[in-house]
Amino acid sequence: MGRRIQKLGTLFLLASGVWLTATFTIQAADVLLNGGLEQGAGPDKWTLTQVTASSAALGDFNGNGVVDAGDYVVWRKTNNSPSNYTLFRSNYGNSGGAGGGQFVAATEQIDDAQEGFPPATGLGLILRPYAGNVGAFQDQNKPVNVTLSQIFPQGISAAGHTFYFAGDSSFQSAYSGNIDTLFSDSPSGAVPSPTQTKFIMEFLDAGNSVLSTASVDLPRNRADTDPRTWVPTTVSAVAPNNTTQIRVSASATNMVASCTTACPAGQDVRLDNFSLTQDSPTGFNKLASRNGNLNTPGAPTNWTLVTVGNDPAQFSHDSFAIHTGQTGFWLRSFSGTQAAPADAKIVQTVAGTPGTSYTFSSWAKLQEGYSGLAQESGMPGGTNTFLTMEFLNSGGTTIGSPVSLELGPNGPLGPSFWPADGPNGDPHQGDWRQVSLPSTVAPAGTTNIRVSAGATGMYLSGANFAQSAMFDDLSLIVPGGGSGNLLGGLFAASIPEPTGASLALMALVSLVGIRKRCR
Repeated sequence: MGRRIQKLGTLFLLASGVWLTATFTIQAADVLLNGGLEQGAGPDKWTLTQVTASSAALGDFNGNGVVDAGDYVVWRKTNNSPSNYTLFRSNYGNSGGAGGGQFVAATEQIDDAQEGFPPATGLGLILRPYAGNVGAFQDQNKPVNVTLSQIFPQGISAAGHTFYFAGDSSFQSAYSGNIDTLFSDSPSGAVPSPTQTKFIMEFLDAGNSVLSTASVDLPRNRADTDPRTWVPTTVSAVAPNNTTQIRVSASATNMVASCTTACPAGQDVRLDNFSLTQDSPTGFNKLASRNGNLNTPGAPTNWTLVTVGNDPAQFSHDSFAIHTGQTGFWLRSFSGTQAAPADAKIVQTVAGTPGTSYTFSSWAKLQEGYSGLAQESGMPGGTNTFLTMEFLNSGGTTIGSPVSLELGPNGPLGPSFWPADGPNGDPHQGDWRQVSLPSTVAPAGTTNIRVSAGATGMYLSGANFAQSAMFDDLSLIVPGGGSGNLLGGLFAASIPEPTGASLALMALVSLVGIRKRCR
C-alpha cells in the first residue's frame, strides 16, 4: 500500500465535544500517494523530469568518474576537511555506477523567475545547478540533470512544415553552463565545465517514436545585469513524413557548482515564455493555451492543485517550507488582498473500503503574520486553513458531510497551538506541528476517499514579518489492529481496544491535560 507510519500526532474529539491533541506510536499503512510531495512538481501541462544527482562514486571530487589521485589534489586545494579525506580514502579506486542517482531539489517555479523582473504577475522556472553540492551531497558536486518537456499533438498535417520552438533564458554569470572553466574554489577544481543547456525539438510519429531531432545550445558568457537580461533562443526544423506529434524541451545536463565561497556572482538559471509556431517564428503560438508562459503551477505527482488568484501557492525547496525531504507546499497568503483574496489547496482521491477506519494527517506551519492565524492586532479574519476528508460513492458524490478541521484561531486548536518563533528561535517564523482529522470509518457505499489541504481567503495581512502557511508529509492511514475501531488510529496495534472504563479514564485524563494547557 505504501509507507508504514511509525508515529502520529493526532487530534480527536471526545464525547464531551472537546478536541485533544496527542502523540502515540502506531503501526499503520499509508494509502496516500506521494504524501511527502517529493516527486513531480512543475508547471502545468509540462513534464519536469525527476531531478537526479549522478551515481558518481563518493569521494570523486573532480567528477572524472573514478576516485583517484586527482581527487586528492582537489581535496587539498578546495575542500580539505578531515571528513572529506576519509571519504576520499575509503573510496579510493571506486568508480561511479551506471544510471540511478538520487533525487535533489534543483528546480522551482516562482515569481522571481518571471521575465520582466520585478514582475507584476506570472511565474517562471528557476534551475539551481549547485543542488548536487548541498545537504547530503556537500563537497561531492554531483552533476544534476533537468528536462522540462511537453508533447504537442499536431496531427497528420505536420509533415513538410517548418516549426519554430523558442524560449527566453537568463543566466547568472557564475552558472556552470555560462562559463567554459569552473572556478578554482569549485569542489571539482578549475576543470572544463561539463554543463550543456539546450532547447530541443523532436518530431514523433503516432507511436511516440522519434523521427528526427533538432537542438540549439543556449549562448554562454553572459554578464549579470540589473534588471536581468533575458536572451531569446529559437530552434527550427522541417517536420518529416509521418510526424503527428512534436516534443519540445528545455534541457540542462551535468550542472554543477562552479564555485563556493569566492563566487563572483550567482549560479541560477531562469526560463520563461516558450512558444511553438508553424511556418513563421512570429506566427500563432501553439503553446499559448498550453502554459507556454509557465504561469500556471502544477502539483506533485498524484495531487491536483486548485488555486484562485496569482501565485498563491508554490511547491518550494526552501528550508522554511519543508518538514522533511526536499519539497513542501507553501501557501503565499500575501499574494492576495482583502478585496481579492487568494485560495489554494492540494487534492488527492484514492480508493476506499466501507467499514475501514481512516485518519488523514499532515504536518503544518502557520507563521505569525499569516492571515489565517490573525494574531496581530487589527488583522481581520476570513482566512480558513483546513484539512478535509470526504467519502465518495461510485458516482463521485460525497456521502454525508465532509470531515474537516480548521487550523486557525476559530478552529479547535486555537492560536496558542502555533508557536510564534521557529526552531532556532527565529522570530515570527513559526514551527511545525502535526495535525489530524479524527479517525473515521468509511460509510456504506464508499468507493473513494478525497482528501485536501489548503486555505481560502488568504490576503496580505499588513504584518511586517513572515506571513505564510505550509503543509508537508501528508498521510492517509489505515491503522493496524482492527478496522472499524474509531480509536484505532490513536494507538499501537499491540494495545488492546479500550474498555468502557478505560475510555472514561482516558476522557478524564484528557480533560485534565486540556485544563492544564489552557491555563
